[in-house]
Amino acid sequence: MTTTATATADPEKIEALVGELADALLNQYLTIGDLHGLKRADYEVVYNLGYNQYNQGKYQEAARSFIFLTFHNHLEPRYHKALGATLQMLGQYERAIASQATALMLNAVDPEPMLRMGECLIAMGNATDAIEMLEATRQLCAETGKHQAIGTRAQALLEILSERTVRKEKKR
Repeated sequence: MTTTATATADPEKIEALVGELADALLNQYLTIGDLHGLKRADYEVVYNLGYNQYNQGKYQEAARSFIFLTFHNHLEPRYHKALGATLQMLGQYERAIASQATALMLNAVDPEPMLRMGECLIAMGNATDAIEMLEATRQLCAETGKHQAIGTRAQALLEILSERTVRKEKKR
């Protein structure tokens, strides 16, 4: 009976347990998945499922897979990038940007989240912020000498935005 269990629960023990859990998650870099005994192979099964769903255009299903992954392992940037890409395909640009920003915080030398955020900003009609994000993407690619394809795409998008701006100014 739940009322008996609730009535006899010791608030101090509950508070201590919550404190231990918060410490484990925040200070010891544990994940919810660690607490449930999930292994890397378990994550890979779900990631592959989501990846296949994404590639088949089943974005709602893919989103569920990637949400599961980001909930159970919030420290893996690849899961946040995948969720962000899926949300982008669903037209949920603000949520996609938030997912990509999380991925970027977890791995600040990966320019892909910045590129995806720039794409979302373009889709939202925010050319000014998109240009800023794409410039930062291009700069990071140039500084690291890596991710040439991402740098090239960022440059191409910048050129398209520049052409649009010129056309708009000519119409005035």
